[in-house]
Amino acid sequence: MAAGHLLEQRSRLSLKRLFRVLKWYRPFELTIAGQPVHAASPLPPEIAKLIAQLEA
Repeated sequence: MAAGHLLEQRSRLSLKRLFRVLKWYRPFELTIAGQPVHAASPLPPEIAKLIAQLEA
């Protein structure tokens, strides 16, 4: 519960809204020719700023 409160304070978003925003930017793994390839979509500037706020 304290971790959730901390996330809400730093992001200034509700936990529900925070997870809705961030869930689209997860890294993923593809298998190409039998080899796993790790990939991620680039983060928009506003999402990068949000993550920086959470890490502070």
